[in-house]
Amino acid sequence: MRLEEMPLTSREGGLKYVCQVLQVTSGGAAESKGVRDGCCVVGVNGERFISHAHTVATLKHGKRPVL
Repeated sequence: MRLEEMPLTSREGGLKYVCQVLQVTSGGAAESKGVRDGCCVVGVNGERFISHAHTVATLKHGKRPVL
């Protein structure tokens, strides 16, 4: 799965960042859980999105990442 940090304008007009899925590995765990290209990661393992680096580290080193 490939991720990229993307700017997003909130309803309140402020700018925040989300992690968007650019590509899902065919037959991989993310695809089997319903993750598709274009999905936005809002949290991992019950933690809200902090940064692209945090999301990537959690997915790489987590024992059981859940999106």
